[in-house]
Amino acid sequence: MEAQVLDAKEIIQDKIIEESMENYGHEDVRIEFWDVFRQGEDKRHVVGYHRVKYPDLVSDQVGVNALDKKRAKEEVAEDIKKNNNILKWPIFVKRTSSGKYKIVTGHHRAFAEDFLGNDIAVYELSDFENPTGIVSVSSERKARIAGNKPSKTKQYSMKDAVKELLEALADDPTLDGKNPNGTLPSRTCNQGGYDFDQFIEDFFPDWFSSSATRTKIYNRCKLGNNNTQIIEIDKSDITSDLTNLQWDSGLNTHGRATANARKKFTEHLDIQNKALILVADSNGNNAKGKLLDLLEALHLDLGYKNKITRYGIDKIFVHARIYDSQDTISNVNVLNYKRDEFTEEMKRVNRLLKSTNTLMRIDRIAYIKQNNSTRDSGRIDQI
Repeated sequence: MEAQVLDAKEIIQDKIIEESMENYGHEDVRIEFWDVFRQGEDKRHVVGYHRVKYPDLVSDQVGVNALDKKRAKEEVAEDIKKNNNILKWPIFVKRTSSGKYKIVTGHHRAFAEDFLGNDIAVYELSDFENPTGIVSVSSERKARIAGNKPSKTKQYSMKDAVKELLEALADDPTLDGKNPNGTLPSRTCNQGGYDFDQFIEDFFPDWFSSSATRTKIYNRCKLGNNNTQIIEIDKSDITSDLTNLQWDSGLNTHGRATANARKKFTEHLDIQNKALILVADSNGNNAKGKLLDLLEALHLDLGYKNKITRYGIDKIFVHARIYDSQDTISNVNVLNYKRDEFTEEMKRVNRLLKSTNTLMRIDRIAYIKQNNSTRDSGRIDQI
């Protein structure tokens, strides 16, 4: 009887999807996103098609990093425009008790549609069901991970894998009975039991094929949940954060430049904000050394001073990361104390700039989010 009910729901789903394809020109999500609908014997269905506004949506982001607005604007939005302003695949959502829709997969498509001024096409999903009446705890998480398809500019990172795997283990330590010990699976298992390779394959079947990479993920998982509080910042994270702040990213577009290579500080001009952008960390004299280079250029290089004057550059925006021990970064209170210290150091630099008659001041400091706690969203200090 349960199987017949599921078959009836599939007929209703097919009707909803096919009508939306005919009326709005979408492509068939049942092919591209089949794994959003089915995980093992667990199935769910489309129960509605809606066209909504961006404020009607709430996020349920997979992985550590937040929405990459730069990618959404420059890649996803451009793809939509090339497709006659038609979204190929509507995003998947689930209705919440508040009446809003929680995004299952499609965060970048949703942002891009809003950026273009379009209503956002969504398919509302049911919960997972199973003919036996027993649904795997892991199916929802696996489907959310599977819904984020690999692309040239969008890849899961090792820190994403650590976060999702540890949370999956917390959801169901036995992993549907495959992991009877209820602990992190061994890196390898010579007796043919469930090992870490199988664990990764279960949740990230299209990712992390390298044995060396899997070992790194395993080692990070062994450190436990405290380690996942720390966000490991790389150059691409800084680029994304600068873009979200609407500051110039300063990427070096020279043909031989490596990915996310940035111009040196004195050449990192933000013409729109009339500011120099200093990307620095709190390690030693990292920031002060770069500011000394600026002081020297402004006072000893007339050509550089004229360039700054021509563009009306009269302030410095600092993008900062706290460089310290894991114990510091994993504690939001201590992390903010270190940020306070760095802000005071930049105020002292401003006094130095004033004493040398340098007509430029540090205007603000943007601290990138470094802790996964909801208590840390980064912060901006006005000087």
